Amino acid sequence: MLRDPCPSGLDLLVCRNVVIYFADEEKQRLFYNFFRALRPVWVGSTERVAEAQEIGFVSARLFFQRPLTSS
Repeated sequence: MLRDPCPSGLDLLVCRNVVIYFADEEKQRLFYNFFRALRPVWVGSTERVAEAQEIGFVSARLFFQRPLTSS
């Protein structure tokens, strides 16, 4: 997951109970790659996305969402 690039324009990317096994720095890289690979997306409230706003996510109450347009 850390070596292979994510394809772009994905509608769904599933990795339930996987990211928890990575170190915080690796998680940050994965979430950034997911952000870039996915169309607008929701990340569940149980996932801890460190520095989510720096990646580009916006808070949507209990979730983080990739907005329709990124700044």
